[in-house]
This record gives sequence, structure tokens and C-alpha cells, in this order.
Amino acid sequence: MSRLAQCQEIAMLIDNEPKPPRFVDLPELSRRLCLQKSAIYELFASGELQRIKLTPKKTVVLEADLNRFIQRKVAQASQVTA
Repeated sequence: MSRLAQCQEIAMLIDNEPKPPRFVDLPELSRRLCLQKSAIYELFASGELQRIKLTPKKTVVLEADLNRFIQRKVAQASQVTA
């Protein structure tokens, strides 16, 4: 097996490994959604975005949940403009 083929095989194995969940904190949520904290808390209250309270003062969201939320919003916007 060539060196290139070995490297490609290793890369495929790494890509197929499950990745651990990644947390997104409020400052990053605010940046990624272009929203203030109060608007983010409204999303939590409405159930549109699922939060995880790590401590009484630390709230996070799973990155996968955030990505799904963004995809839903993009799909909704596409339906309105279509």
C-alpha cells in the first residue's frame, strides 16, 4: 500500500470517529446568532433552543443543537421568500 493510500485510510478512520459534544457558551451564542443575551434567553424560554445549566451561573448549548436551530431558521426564511 502506498504512503498516500495509508494516509487516506487513516484520515477516513479519524473522520468516522464520533466527536465529543461541544458546548457553546452565551458570549459565543450571542456572536453566532447576532443576538443579545435577553433575546437568547427568550429562545430558551420558548423552547426554540435547548439550554444546559452547567452551574447556576454557566449556561451552554450543544453545538449540534445550535446548528440545527440555525438550519431551521434558514429553511423558514427560504420558505417565506420562495
